[in-house]
Amino acid sequence: TERVQSVFFSTTFALLGYIAKADGKVSKAEIALTEQVIQQMNPGSVQRKIAIKLFDEGKKDGFPVHEVLTQFKHECYRRRSLIQMFLEIVTATAFADGRMDAREQGILEGIAGDLSYSKLQYTQLLRRL
Repeated sequence: TERVQSVFFSTTFALLGYIAKADGKVSKAEIALTEQVIQQMNPGSVQRKIAIKLFDEGKKDGFPVHEVLTQFKHECYRRRSLIQMFLEIVTATAFADGRMDAREQGILEGIAGDLSYSKLQYTQLLRRL
């Protein structure tokens, strides 16, 4: 539905910003990966601006990550493939600068947990990437 697409879009870009900022600074590689995701979604110019604004929101201190994920899970709970795609996108962001640091991994494991992924399931997803 349109609502699910909207929640997927907004959660993805906000969390891309959140994870990019997790290690203290946003790298050029993380920005480039976000640009790639934007292009793959092929949005119009308005959505493109919204995606960038969401990315910036996610970078801010005090970003309500758990509230955002709770809403995402509520909207997408029956769509396991959509949740998996989301996890793959945000995990790729952590790897964009060539490595995933411990803080990023901890955050991603927390995100996966918020979305009802066990640590084992998330580890399997990590191995596939």
